[in-house]
Amino acid sequence: MDELWTEKYKPRKLNEFIDQKKALEKFKVWLKKYIKGETRKAALLYGPSGTGKTTLVEVIANELGLEIVVIDQARIKDAGMLKEKLENTTKLGNLFSTKGRIVLIDEIESLYNLGAGVVNFIAKTINNSRYPIVLTTNDAYSPKLRVFREKCEMIPFKRLSKTSVLTILKRVVQLEKLKIDANLLKRISLNSNGDLRAALNDLQSLNEFKGEAARIDQRNIELDVFRAISKIIYSKKFIDALSAIEGADINYELMFRWLVENIDQVYSKPRELAEAMDKFSKADMYLGRIVKTGNWSLLKYVFDLMVGGSSFVNIEKPRKFIFYRFPSFIRKMSSQRGTREMEKNILLKVSRKCHVSSKKAYKEYLPFIKLISSYPSKIGDRLMAYLELDKSERSFLKKR
Repeated sequence: MDELWTEKYKPRKLNEFIDQKKALEKFKVWLKKYIKGETRKAALLYGPSGTGKTTLVEVIANELGLEIVVIDQARIKDAGMLKEKLENTTKLGNLFSTKGRIVLIDEIESLYNLGAGVVNFIAKTINNSRYPIVLTTNDAYSPKLRVFREKCEMIPFKRLSKTSVLTILKRVVQLEKLKIDANLLKRISLNSNGDLRAALNDLQSLNEFKGEAARIDQRNIELDVFRAISKIIYSKKFIDALSAIEGADINYELMFRWLVENIDQVYSKPRELAEAMDKFSKADMYLGRIVKTGNWSLLKYVFDLMVGGSSFVNIEKPRKFIFYRFPSFIRKMSSQRGTREMEKNILLKVSRKCHVSSKKAYKEYLPFIKLISSYPSKIGDRLMAYLELDKSERSFLKKR
């Protein structure tokens, strides 16, 4: 698999950041004060996804020669593991290195489901840490984060401008030597809503189509699918993955097909894949019940099971680019559309002539009609004439 362009083209130096000058300067001032012992506050970086919060910490740590320790839900399984990790990284030094350290608690709100005592423990750790602690979140003014607002230097990250996103996309197109319509690049930048990570993922997905200009509208639909699937799979919180399903621009049945088709690219371990497929099979059962009973209140269970099958939030996801396959079921159905239409027309004529339903015509009449038509005889010709089947319909029955 190709390297993720979000990793390949993310900033490596501070001068490569765009639209975040104030956040960058404020973070540098805070870090210098912390190192000099002038403040004991942590830093709370907040703002929309894809604006560079985590990357900024990584770049500054690299430029200052600091060790960076990342704590997030993908690496932490329970409250006990979180407490042990924080105690070891905030109080103890490194026996094998004299480098300083930054502790990054990424997506702080995603750790809340580990238990009620987690918030107080992290807040206490901030007061007693030997090393600077950085927290990141999308919404710093959530009621859950009130305690951290008092203990942290608040550093906002603004949404990237569409012009800035477009500039970066053009640079990537040039470096990758792509041939992509300029209007399509503008649409990607507009759809990203300032999320550079989403824009780069869309561009990389688009590149898999090899630049065929004639199918842009179809691709844009599939780009929406790719973005939705990525959000569902890589969400760190159940509620975020659920929101991605509910907010997708395609219907839930089509999303179900896409997820089932591609889940094996995410979970390679047999046990994880088996658990995912078990949840999808249960979701499929609920979909069947909705169709049979018309009970749409069951749809919420379909969404929950789709998230459960797609996004194990405590499992490390692959950091490589995944090109999501088009559902084979839909492809197969599309390739057989002509066959189904032909058969449907024949059944309508049989049901009308024999005064039976199309269902009964299919089950009880069509097999014998096919058998009779497959042998050249006057009876077969008379039957075809009686049913008013044209040459193409007669030929179709003989081939079947």
